[in-house]
This record gives sequence, C-alpha cells and structure tokens, in this order.
Amino acid sequence: MKKLALLIALAGVMALAGCSSQETIPSGDARKTLKARMRGYVSVPGVMITKNAGADWIQKAVSGYRPLQGDDLPSSVKSAAIKSGCAMPRSDRTMHVANVHVGNSPVHSPVFAWSKKELKKRTTDFIKKYKRRGDKIKPEGNFGDSMGIVDVVVTETSKPVYLVLQHESSTLFNIHAAQSANIVQIVVIGGTDAAIANAPDGVPFVFLTGKRAANCKAAPRRMPRDYWRFVQNVKGTSNEHILDENIAMHRTYDRWFRRNFSFGSETNLVGIEKAAHVLVGPMPANLEMRVPFRPLAGAAVIAARQDHIFVGTKNDYRKKIGSQIKTLAEKAVGGTLSTIAPKS
Repeated sequence: MKKLALLIALAGVMALAGCSSQETIPSGDARKTLKARMRGYVSVPGVMITKNAGADWIQKAVSGYRPLQGDDLPSSVKSAAIKSGCAMPRSDRTMHVANVHVGNSPVHSPVFAWSKKELKKRTTDFIKKYKRRGDKIKPEGNFGDSMGIVDVVVTETSKPVYLVLQHESSTLFNIHAAQSANIVQIVVIGGTDAAIANAPDGVPFVFLTGKRAANCKAAPRRMPRDYWRFVQNVKGTSNEHILDENIAMHRTYDRWFRRNFSFGSETNLVGIEKAAHVLVGPMPANLEMRVPFRPLAGAAVIAARQDHIFVGTKNDYRKKIGSQIKTLAEKAVGGTLSTIAPKS
C-alpha cells in the first residue's frame, strides 16, 4: 500500500513538472537560434520575434504558454467579407500602429481553407492519375491548406494599438492582449487565406487578401537583403533580374503602405520570414506582468471569406477533401470511377 502511495505521489510530481516545463524560460540568447534562409531569418516555435528582427523566449512575455496540441480546435469559425476598396481605416498620431509582417509560420493550425478553383484542379489531377493507376490512387488534399498560426502578443499599453498584420502564406493570427492593452483596429493584409483568433470583443477588423490585395498592389513584400540565400544565389548571375523584380514588388507594396499608414513598410518592423510568435510592445518588466496565453482550443476564429473553410485534425481534413474530390470526380466522369480505371 505504501509502495502504491509512493508511485501515485511520484506520478503527481512528474505531471506537475510536465505542466511547468513550458513555463521554464530557456537559457541562452534566443536570437542565436535564428537561421538565414532563402528569404530571411527563420525561427522555431518558442522563439518570439521583436522589433527589427530581435528575438526572445515567448515564456518571458506570456504565462501559461504551451505548444499547439492536436486537439486544440476552435469553438467557432465565421467568415468575413474581404474589403472592397484599397484604403485602410485611418490611424492617427495618438495610436501605436504595429507593423507586423511574417512570411509564414513553422506551426500549422487545424483551420484549413481552399478555393473551388483549387478543388477543381485537384479533381482533374486525380482523374488523370486514376486513369493510369486505378484505385491505387486515393483522392487527397494539400496540407498547405492548413493555416500557419502566429501568436501576436500585445503588451503596448501607453497608446491605443492599431494592428497591421501582414503575411505571405496562409496564416491565422492568434491575439494575446495584455489586460490594459487597448486594441482599436485590426487589419490583415496578404496574398493568401487569413484569419484571426481571440480578437477582443468589439474591435473592428478588415481583411485585404487574395486577388483584392493584388489588385490594390497591396501584396506584402519585404526588401531583399544581402544575407538572404535567394539574393546570394542570383546576385551577379544571369538571374539577377529576378532580384530586380523582387525589389520592384517591394517598392510597389511600400508605396501603397506609405499612403495608408504614413511610414514605410519596413519601419519598426516586427517579423521575419518564418515565425510562430511576435511581440507588439515592450517586454514585461517581470514575470508577474506577463500576458496570459490564449490557446486556439475553444477560441472564436474569424476568417477571410473563402469557398471552403474547415476545422479539424489532419485526418479529418484528409477525409473531408478526399470525399469532395471523389464526389466531383464521379460527377465529371458520369458514373463510378471504375468506368475509367485501367483494364487489367
């Protein structure tokens, strides 16, 4: 009996240790974990990006942090219209306009989005393969449909905060705001699917994404830098024109950005090519002042309107889109797939 009690006690201690391990602040310089890749620095989960490509540990700014779990499913997902015009809601000098720009995230969320056009192409590709290989081919989607998740930790409290959230691949921005932070506007700008989670109640938001962003010349682009692998690969070669094209795309975006926010798109930038967490505002003075972590589990998500938006595990997604592709394929061939299978 004593042995059983001891085992139970040890199990309890181990469980507590497991829970607190995510609260432990790693040692060392977080910025040394950043790696220069094709289009800038990339980071790993747990490393939070600060202004001007700075980095620190997320546990210094957030209490209760834990990595995304497989069953962290939002409670609801609502679609929102994409902005019709190209002008953003006005800001003024009384506001802190947060310039956040993340290319993509190393963490994928259980929120998936895809268009009718993409679904049609996948169905066409599936039919072509099925004609060659029959039922050895299964209808599958693309896990690129999963939105990367970026935690936006807001500690700025001296001014109302106007969040400008820019992205280059499908992204869900999860908001973690300090209790006294006053977020007055959220705008999300990007060339692909986007969503926000845990936005404070009543805060107005705008999505300028996809074709609308492209038509407005508002597809986010960063200025290429010499440490980018892409720049190193093409500079001084016959492909240097590609670098010139990227610089031109950045300047086009920068002009649009300046018209809307009165400063450059790289001014006081918070973000890098790949990041899972960013900090808007100062680092909390002590651990007691950290911002409570708000997981995706049970969160309300607002997504830019898309033909198909789905919440579930990877397996759930695989079944969902597989069923869609199979149904469309059977409709396209006018019957069962067996009619187009190769003859043995």
